[in-house]
Amino acid sequence: MPDRARSRSPDLAPLFSEDRYDVLLALLVALLAVTPFVRTNAFAAAAIFVLAVASMLVTFRSSGVRVTWPLVLVAGSAGLAAFALAATATEKSQWRALAAILLAIALAVGPPLILRRIFQRPTVTLQDIYAAFSIYLQTGLAFAFIYAAVDYISPRAFLDPGLSERATDYIYFSFVTMLTLGYGDLVPATDAGRMMVIVQALIGQVLLVVLVAYLVGAIVNKAGRKPG
Repeated sequence: MPDRARSRSPDLAPLFSEDRYDVLLALLVALLAVTPFVRTNAFAAAAIFVLAVASMLVTFRSSGVRVTWPLVLVAGSAGLAAFALAATATEKSQWRALAAILLAIALAVGPPLILRRIFQRPTVTLQDIYAAFSIYLQTGLAFAFIYAAVDYISPRAFLDPGLSERATDYIYFSFVTMLTLGYGDLVPATDAGRMMVIVQALIGQVLLVVLVAYLVGAIVNKAGRKPG
């Protein structure tokens, strides 16, 4: 009877196995979707922390970094969710800045690990495509939270016009910068902000070139090895 019960229980291990960048991409899209509600809903802030921690752990696991993910996921998510609720409940900018920095760190650790992982394989799979999108999302979101932290520490000192009440402004500005769209509706207000934007724009272009070159090269190599 116990064996039969165990056989009916869902097996979540495949979701947290190696090379599950589809799961990572889904978590990042969910994080992106929740972000607009942060300023008006404390539970949305908690959800962002949970999703950020979960995406970090899935990144580790998918990239071959061994972690005891169940324990870390439960403990880390509970702790960070509590911190997010506390940071949202208070108006003290230093707590909000610290929350944004923690989110940025959780997201920024991903791209180097994913790049190392996909470069180890000679051919391109669907998971590699998911990985490429995940790298771009992680990088853009990490910079968005860095920008938010700067504005929390020094209000209205980063974006011009200052729109620090909305988290979506930082995300929008971050991806516009990384993709070098140059709309110009939001611009950095200080010299330090301009230097940060230059760094992100350079990183975004390098990532684009590296990822496209790898994917195209791997596809060409795979086609060249086919018989006939």
